[in-house]
Amino acid sequence: MIDTHSHLYAVEFEEDRSKVIERSKAVGIERIFLPAIDSETHELMMNFSRDSSGYCLPMMGLHPCSVDGNYEYELKQVEEWLSKEKFYAVGEIGLDFYHSIEWKNQQVDAFEQQIALAKSYDLPIVIHSRSSMDECINILEQKNDIGLKGIFHCFGGDDREHVGVLAQEIQQVLPQVVLQAPFDIDPTSGSISGEHYLTVQYDKIVPLLIQAIKELSAEVEALKAGR
Repeated sequence: MIDTHSHLYAVEFEEDRSKVIERSKAVGIERIFLPAIDSETHELMMNFSRDSSGYCLPMMGLHPCSVDGNYEYELKQVEEWLSKEKFYAVGEIGLDFYHSIEWKNQQVDAFEQQIALAKSYDLPIVIHSRSSMDECINILEQKNDIGLKGIFHCFGGDDREHVGVLAQEIQQVLPQVVLQAPFDIDPTSGSISGEHYLTVQYDKIVPLLIQAIKELSAEVEALKAGR
């Protein structure tokens, strides 16, 4: 079992961080992946990762909530870190319009630039999407090719948007895809009450997927055409 997303290096967890690690190992968590936030915490994350002796593995990226007028400097920091250290993903990156759209255009630009970085370093992306699912899907459609892979670490969209994300996976042939999405959505509010994690080995289950893909493709095309 792997924890795909934890900000355990953050100062908020200083008091019980070691206990969290102990409990994680006790219940069978083999690795913990650490998403980056911004330059204020990159050193914290890297030092914590080094001290964990390979148990906690770092990502590198600029969180959308940290995007502001200084985002170009932050992206340069991301690229510098990627060039000198080993990372396991570019993340977390994406769009967050929940609290404000003041930096919407800058968030979009930062997202697109970091997708390009991920492709150049052959790394998956870890996507943060909040109140921005249509925009995220549109960007992924534009950037979609065999070099793009990754997960939504938190999916807050509706069933229509869920199918849109699945369409991105259907159009690619990847040796392994990790899909993460909510399984229980309140239809009146869209709130997420749970998540599930599914790892798909395509080479083993392709025969079982062919019929399902055929049945889904017409609906996907209809949704994309109407978006």
